[in-house]
Amino acid sequence: MLFAVQLAADNDTLNHHRVYRMEVALDLLGDVLVTISHGRSGRLLSARTIPVENVEAAQSLVRAKLRRRASAPRRIGCSYRITDLAAVDDPAPWFLDAAAQRRLANT
Repeated sequence: MLFAVQLAADNDTLNHHRVYRMEVALDLLGDVLVTISHGRSGRLLSARTIPVENVEAAQSLVRAKLRRRASAPRRIGCSYRITDLAAVDDPAPWFLDAAAQRRLANT
């Protein structure tokens, strides 16, 4: 596994108890796969696996999905929080694009 992040959105008032998990791994042939699982907490999660060309494409996909989760307060009324994070190397490239990483390094 190269990277994994799990997010949770919980709001008892709205009865929202959601889990969203992304895992990036290499298969036996060296192809990069992004597995996305989501659903209600405590239930069987729906999952799909997306093959991507390389690690940079996987990072771009993960960042796009995280941007969508960041808009959750507007869409569903509560925000997601990170409940689990695992990375082989520095997790920053999975969260920030190259331009944002350069800006952060220059501060």
